[in-house]
Amino acid sequence: IVAAKEEIFGSGFATALYVQRNFRAGVKVFVVGQEGLKDELRKVGAVVVELPADMPAENVWSLQVDPEVEVVVAGFDVHFNYCKLAYAVLCLRENASCTFLATNTDATFPAEARIFPGGGCGVHAIAYGSKVEPILMGKPSPAVLDLLVDTHSLDRGRTLMVGDR
Repeated sequence: IVAAKEEIFGSGFATALYVQRNFRAGVKVFVVGQEGLKDELRKVGAVVVELPADMPAENVWSLQVDPEVEVVVAGFDVHFNYCKLAYAVLCLRENASCTFLATNTDATFPAEARIFPGGGCGVHAIAYGSKVEPILMGKPSPAVLDLLVDTHSLDRGRTLMVGDR
């Protein structure tokens, strides 16, 4: 299949596009995810809020939530830990209008001929702790279909979305 770069619509790009279209420029976003996802969000003008990489777990009890965080984005994160989980949950519980977006809810991630926990494991932990269900930005979610139809002027009735699961 021959495709131009702008025709490839991954969940990280879709999430960034959703943030760009639904929030003001400079919106603060807390990301539980890999650097590529953070880069996509920065490209659309979002401010990525991060915890110190070397934050000791015992400091979690004194976490101060930035009241300006309006979006929590969660996806696959090989550095997922209790501090990130706690901060995401606190943002969603303490910031009344905070929106929860998930790049995917995959239970597994196949790599090196083995099956590892997928991004959905972290997403579901955040949802369970916050009691907030995320807006899914992966395929085949309605939010992504809306973005695809809008971005590429597609006929919704003649559009087929294919994911890897």
